[in-house]
Amino acid sequence: MERVKIIRYSPWLVHFNTGACNGCDIEVLASITPHYDPERFGVRLAPSVRHGDVLVVTGVVT
Repeated sequence: MERVKIIRYSPWLVHFNTGACNGCDIEVLASITPHYDPERFGVRLAPSVRHGDVLVVTGVVT
């Protein structure tokens, strides 16, 4: 029952850049534009880490 409850809610994305050339950032933000319209499925960018459900990390991790 709990799994169904979790799936019901819309995921909010938190974008985190680890210091790159911004190429990945442009691709992530381009996928959230009205051309693809992810908000019809409830996917949106969260203003902070506390509000987000999914952490999207871009850039080089060393």
